[in-house]
Amino acid sequence: MSEMINWCSVLCSSCSLALDDGAFEAAGIKAPSDIYRLKIPDDREALHLRWKDSVLDLPIFRSTSRSLGMIRVSDRAFKYSTLQSRLARFGVSFGLPLPMKLTPYCLRRATANAADGKPECLRFHIQMR
Repeated sequence: MSEMINWCSVLCSSCSLALDDGAFEAAGIKAPSDIYRLKIPDDREALHLRWKDSVLDLPIFRSTSRSLGMIRVSDRAFKYSTLQSRLARFGVSFGLPLPMKLTPYCLRRATANAADGKPECLRFHIQMR
């Protein structure tokens, strides 16, 4: 059950960034409630939401800054060292037992595993992102 809650946290964080960026191609998706209202057809297990072309090159893990009591998210990617330390902390909060650590390599490896066995054009597309 705690694993489900942790994955929910990851998805919620990702969706909140996507909503803030206006990343969804569907014009009607502007708030979390719009996503919850979507219906998955009975003959499918999932519903694929497409991204706007304008956000495909926008880094997911981005730098932040504070100004006037607000946190602003920039268009610049984290430095590798920042990403590495934040992923390690996230791994601990996600429940990875020490000394295991979540690292950028883990993300690359998971992406490669997901692409394994897929058509070559799809693997190439994943590598280029």
